[in-house]
Amino acid sequence: MEHDVIVLSDEVYSRIIYDGFTHTSIVQLPGMQERTIVLDGFSKTYAMTGWRLGFGLMRRPCFPIYPNCRSTATRVRRASLKIAGIEALEGPQDDAYKMVDEFKRRRDVIVDGLTKFPGSRA
Repeated sequence: MEHDVIVLSDEVYSRIIYDGFTHTSIVQLPGMQERTIVLDGFSKTYAMTGWRLGFGLMRRPCFPIYPNCRSTATRVRRASLKIAGIEALEGPQDDAYKMVDEFKRRRDVIVDGLTKFPGSRA
């Protein structure tokens, strides 16, 4: 593994998508699961900004590289934050979906307004 490339994939926005698109993680591509570190968090999907709560997913060959990817700002020491993260992942997802719907509505308002300028289009 020492001569192979390790890929770092930030997927914190992976659930904020619109218009019928779906997220495809790089780990779904052939040969990438063994050499990719996926970083994700709770700030975008669950409106937990400021909590600095996130996680990394990787296969064993990436373990030696991982300490270089994290910082002291991402280490969670308080059990209450960890419990909140577990609840966010395992609990009902309705609010997360509602939030994405609201983001889409806001985007559509902005796009609609911008396309009213002469020469612009969506």
